[in-house]
Amino acid sequence: MRREKTNTAMADAKRNKREGKDLGLSNLLIGILFLINPYYGVIDILPDFIGMVIIYRSIEKLADLDERLHDSKKNILAATWVSVAMFFAMGMGIFSGGMDKTTTLTIMLASHIVYCILLIPAFRNLFAALEYGDIRKNSEKVEKKDSNPGIISAVFLVVRGICAFAPWLSALGYRDEINSNSAMHIFLIAAAGVVSLVFGIIWFSNVRKYMKAFFRDREMVEYFYNRYQNEIACDKNLWFIRGISKFTIYSLVGYFFTLSIPLDGYYFMPEFLFALFMFLAFNSVKDYPGNKKRIRTSLICFGILSLLRYSAMLFYSVTYEFISSPYDGRLSSPVKFWIVYAIIAVLTAASCAFMIVLSVEHHRFRNHMIVESVGKANNESVYRDEMDEARRKELRHKSIAVLVLQIIYAVATVATTMMIPFGEVSDAFGLQWLYRMLLLAAAMIGIYAVSLSISSEAARIK
Repeated sequence: MRREKTNTAMADAKRNKREGKDLGLSNLLIGILFLINPYYGVIDILPDFIGMVIIYRSIEKLADLDERLHDSKKNILAATWVSVAMFFAMGMGIFSGGMDKTTTLTIMLASHIVYCILLIPAFRNLFAALEYGDIRKNSEKVEKKDSNPGIISAVFLVVRGICAFAPWLSALGYRDEINSNSAMHIFLIAAAGVVSLVFGIIWFSNVRKYMKAFFRDREMVEYFYNRYQNEIACDKNLWFIRGISKFTIYSLVGYFFTLSIPLDGYYFMPEFLFALFMFLAFNSVKDYPGNKKRIRTSLICFGILSLLRYSAMLFYSVTYEFISSPYDGRLSSPVKFWIVYAIIAVLTAASCAFMIVLSVEHHRFRNHMIVESVGKANNESVYRDEMDEARRKELRHKSIAVLVLQIIYAVATVATTMMIPFGEVSDAFGLQWLYRMLLLAAAMIGIYAVSLSISSEAARIK
């Protein structure tokens, strides 16, 4: 009998996912899988931020139907950024030869305290909303579930946090007897990992059991779906504003990855991810009438060229490391150095040419959003048309100013790349990364400011 119910629940979940009636909630368990894996030292085997993004996407639609789910979504998004920051911090620490024990302990402790502050109420609100939310309002047939995933989520997050940083306590205050490479320390990491994994499996099993019971309530799933379609999916202005927000966020993240700052002589920033995030940005507003073929071609070309440039920069970093001046006597083969750097220069110039093309499309995209948002509010003022036209003109001028900054940044990327080999000749060349960073900050601030102005205009549409 129990097996029959389980099979029925799984069939219901698959049918709901296939028909789109689950609103993405079926992917919740996939996201949780990325959270239950333990740490091996400072290495997160399955990065937490990937799981948090999946969980965020799985409840994104349902969050419009319940305030608690909305709060849960915000907390998970905040925890995602914390996870990304921790991932990069640990990655840079490993890449640069390792961090000292105190720094490692501080980062692990601080990040997991923040995780608990954000994720414990997030999961509590998530499961409370599904169990007792307003969407069940008049339903008399509410199935009593044996599992309580909100409480077990809190227990798991606390245990995982303790298991992540506790082994590093054993390494403090010791130099020879116990250190980060000793058998005792490795044993403690392994033991803590096993404990964390056991609690993770218990949590996963509990949530899986809960979700099976959730999808067995077909009437409630239908109620979710119908309410979402009637209240949220049909609100075009809401989706337009969200499209602007996504366009802005994806654009800013994409530009961040173009900032190639050396760490201990190594260039590690994957600039080719700019193409991925710009693809997401341009697809954030579905009815954009621009030349999508040209955008896709430019993105593909930039991605390939920047990937090749990234590989060449890594080769340069590994081969020459701190030797940045071609006149340095330590160079055994100056000709080889110049060949490598000529390839980097050509790839940089070619990829930045496509960056300029994408910047122009970015400007056209902003102009499209200006046309779609300004002057669409219902207002019977005699002077409204003149005011709207003045506002459109103002925003277009701002967008042009941002385009100029984007083009200057692309050109500066080429120029500053040429300065890298002469870093030891002059401080003016050695600070090339600072010039790029300042220009990038100006461009990103401009993109954000214009997008914020467009969003405020769109919000006035009734």
